[in-house]
Amino acid sequence: MKHIQAINIRRRHLVYSILIFVTVFHAVLLLPELTELSPDLNDDVFQYCLCVSMRGEIQAGGNPIDHWVPYWSMGYPIFHYYQHLPHLVVVSIYYLLFKIVSMFFIYHLILYLLLVFYPLALYYSLRKMGFSDMASACAALFSLGLSNINGYGFELGSFVWRGSGMFTQLWAMFLFPLAISSIYNTINENKGYFRSVMLLFCLTLSQLMFVLMAAITSFLFIFKNFEKQKIWERLKRLAVILAFFLIAIAYLLIPMQLDSPYHAHSTYDFPEKWDSYGFRYITTHFLNGEILDYGRIPVVTVLAVMGLFLAFGKRAFRYRWAAAASVAWFLLYFGRATWGPLMDLMPLSSSLHLHRFVTMVHFFGAIMAGIMLSVLYQKVRLKFGQIAALALIILLICPVFWDRFIFLQLNTKWLHANAVAYRKEGPALQSMLDTIKRSQPGRTYPGRRANWGGDLKIGDTAVFYFLGPREIPSLSFLPFSWALAGDFSENFNERESSHYNLFNISYVLAEKGRDFPSFAREIKRSGRFRLYRVKTTGYFDLVESPLAIYGDKNSIWNLTLLWLRSPLVSKKQYLSIFFDKDRHNSYRDHLILKDRWAFWRLNLPVNTGRIVPPPEEPINIFSVQDPLETGRYTEASPGMVLSEKAGKNVFAGKVRAEKDCFLLFKMTYHPCWHAYIDGKEKDKVMLSPGFIGVKVDKGVHEVEFIYRAQRWKTPLLLAGLFSLFALFMWERKRK
Repeated sequence: MKHIQAINIRRRHLVYSILIFVTVFHAVLLLPELTELSPDLNDDVFQYCLCVSMRGEIQAGGNPIDHWVPYWSMGYPIFHYYQHLPHLVVVSIYYLLFKIVSMFFIYHLILYLLLVFYPLALYYSLRKMGFSDMASACAALFSLGLSNINGYGFELGSFVWRGSGMFTQLWAMFLFPLAISSIYNTINENKGYFRSVMLLFCLTLSQLMFVLMAAITSFLFIFKNFEKQKIWERLKRLAVILAFFLIAIAYLLIPMQLDSPYHAHSTYDFPEKWDSYGFRYITTHFLNGEILDYGRIPVVTVLAVMGLFLAFGKRAFRYRWAAAASVAWFLLYFGRATWGPLMDLMPLSSSLHLHRFVTMVHFFGAIMAGIMLSVLYQKVRLKFGQIAALALIILLICPVFWDRFIFLQLNTKWLHANAVAYRKEGPALQSMLDTIKRSQPGRTYPGRRANWGGDLKIGDTAVFYFLGPREIPSLSFLPFSWALAGDFSENFNERESSHYNLFNISYVLAEKGRDFPSFAREIKRSGRFRLYRVKTTGYFDLVESPLAIYGDKNSIWNLTLLWLRSPLVSKKQYLSIFFDKDRHNSYRDHLILKDRWAFWRLNLPVNTGRIVPPPEEPINIFSVQDPLETGRYTEASPGMVLSEKAGKNVFAGKVRAEKDCFLLFKMTYHPCWHAYIDGKEKDKVMLSPGFIGVKVDKGVHEVEFIYRAQRWKTPLLLAGLFSLFALFMWERKRK
């Protein structure tokens, strides 16, 4: 008996040693992420800028979780569609520390802590579900040791400086096991509802798509046994969790769905982002070890496959659940490329990045590998002794941790080199940005990722990454692909003056030696950087629109691109774009889009009623030389902008119209913009390439555009918070 107790003590010490090792390993090797703070070069730029935008909104007394973000893609209300808990926490800590500590440091400190303590969160969650201490510890051991050929998984490459910078996914990775374990216990024990709903709520506000992953994974819990009565009871408990969750999250999901027509998919996105890679690609790379062990001996892959078969043979439900979830997510990872329209049966499937289902393959792969390693340890210990068992663990994890050691050492080396480069050239660049901030409002063009802008760098960080954190709107790179006008900014012609006016490019930031047209006047030099000024009409202009286009966010793409490349831009002749089918009678010409490749020209007399496609075959856009018939429209000069005041959620000005025309506001169209002419709200129309237009009469007008979230969104939020409070009180009363 004493011998057995001694073994149990050693086992507990071994578990603690594993957890200490995996925590200290990452704590030490990730420390340069804090000590060598350097300008970011990945999605962390976007995420940190959202923190900056939220901070600015709080300082201005605005709405921190639904406001206009003007820095990229001609502006977009990102938080109207996007999770905001991670950013809210960063900004809140910044204020709680009385703004003494840099928000940039706080952001990276949170990133560091979430990475370092994720293995412990996974261990805790698995233990709460009843997995053995050794299996849970071994799963934690592998949790940050995975490596995928295409990235984006639960791996270090998704989060560190040299990686993808997926800050919100890191939050979701940390919260996911906590939420799943809580839901598991609630369904089985009929308690802990508030905790489960809150964790699911926080998970969704960290990364929206993970609520679907959590729901599918949790659904498997109801099949703990196949007694009809038990299944029904567990299903009702899951329904209670989801019902309270949906009430709490309604303030985000309902506006997001109602305004989905204005949430675009970029044509430049690679198809696998939305459809994933398909059966053949994924199975081939998985069997080659490139999903879990890319670039090294496939230790985790082999252990995970062995653990899968072992878990299916276990009597305890938790093991069979983990195995079933592993298989389910591996199959779902094939995506639309294999399952086709079946994937559309999933809620929100049209807006899901299906290639990120690799996160679930990683999550359950680490669990399966951990289960197998713990079993191997037990068998070898019983047969050959504990020293041999420990040697086996060390032998199997060495390839994993050596690979991660090399990966993080290179991360530190590159991070340090980048910090040194910034200390050398950063002041010259910041001097340029200071000048832009003090000057007349307008967008800045520092090149695009696809042209010379991708090579204009300080160290490894492109110059265009520095503008967002300084709250400088730019036409540069697309950190997101949701704005209707975003794709067309990628077709900006830097030799064409009308494009500068169209996109309100008032400044060009480049390096010495680069040639620009004469209308770009050099105004400053600093180090190797040069700043140019271009005269535009500002964020407003007066234009004409003789042509009405009827389509949707997908079908308008080719025709809008042809317009952008046509003389109509310089003529100030714009397309009015309608997503409804009501005939708008004030237009000279009408085109109905079948899809992005074909259209009908409506030559019928103008009348009221619905737009109906003619019976004849549509015209292929690229089968005619000039589908817009640009020669029919003359150059317009309908008036001028007298003054302008640019803000963030409010833009105002004064214009003089020489005739009835359209006021163009060079910002991405969205229903939450409200247009006021001489103090009276007016109807908006979408003008190419996705901007906002308002009809104005001849004369001088005071104009104002205000971004304002739906008024009923705040009551929805309060109702959701009240439902959480009510659930908390109900559960407390039950106890």
